[in-house]
Amino acid sequence: MPIDLQLSGHTHNGQIFPANFIVSAINRLGYGYEVIDNSHFVVSSGYGFWGIPFRLGSRSEIWLITLNGQVEDNV
Repeated sequence: MPIDLQLSGHTHNGQIFPANFIVSAINRLGYGYEVIDNSHFVVSSGYGFWGIPFRLGSRSEIWLITLNGQVEDNV
């Protein structure tokens, strides 16, 4: 089923170096933004953390996304 936009849960972008390389190796899009087959995909590194309360080589973040669209007439 085609989609226009997918906003995904976060992977913490690895949270602790060098896990960010592992996240990138096992996921097509482990972090960031990519257009795949005319669909837009966003994966944030997230705001918090998992397990131990710090990050090394990965920043906490909140993405602000502005959507602009148009109404299609399918009649």
